[in-house]
Amino acid sequence: MLAKLLVVDDDPNLLDLMRLILRPTGWEVLTAQSGPEALDMAHCHQPDLIVLDMMMPGMKGFEVCNRLRASKRFRDVPIVALTGAAEDYEHTLALQAGADAVITKPISAQHLTERLKAFLAPVRIGVRF
Repeated sequence: MLAKLLVVDDDPNLLDLMRLILRPTGWEVLTAQSGPEALDMAHCHQPDLIVLDMMMPGMKGFEVCNRLRASKRFRDVPIVALTGAAEDYEHTLALQAGADAVITKPISAQHLTERLKAFLAPVRIGVRF
């Protein structure tokens, strides 16, 4: 089964980089550049995992995460937060908003794929969290 990822970031260059890193894994990669677009994409495409930038203009990733977690449909979908902040405070806020893990930018391709594979392993065998 092909896993479907939704990657959300306001930086189009980072989205391009994420596509380059993640597509060779065989995963389907969908992208969104804002909080509202992320919510629409999630509802339309039901991703298996969401990679979400926490600090976007307008609707922040924290709010997107809270809204997704408030929906029964997305309670069990893993959310990996992306943040440029190295401070523990930002990581704690992301986890309190409902993220399952936090990755600090700049991203390492190997670290990113390893972290995501751990969350997607049950999807490959047909089991949802």
